[in-house]
Amino acid sequence: MDKFVEDDAKEMVDIIEKEFLHLAEDYLLNQHEVEMITAKLADCLTGDTLKDMFASSDRTKFAQSLLLPHIEDAVAHRNFIQLPDPDAMRHGLLLWCESQGR
Repeated sequence: MDKFVEDDAKEMVDIIEKEFLHLAEDYLLNQHEVEMITAKLADCLTGDTLKDMFASSDRTKFAQSLLLPHIEDAVAHRNFIQLPDPDAMRHGLLLWCESQGR
């Protein structure tokens, strides 16, 4: 019976890892963000959580619901990068083209 439970837990962890890789790519997470999220997951990923996931009708969505709050929290702490207005962009491109002899 213990082997069965261990196999099920490993299957749930594999699903979580797969979804984490997918979401990390979607959100372009950097190494620091991944490490921070992984540390937070270690605290909330319990045997009971894995059992609930196993009982879930959609394990992938369950994994996403575990991961997304941590990912969104990490992304919310990123520095905001403001894009230049279109006129400034055109001007900068013109200057660059001129410097390249184009």
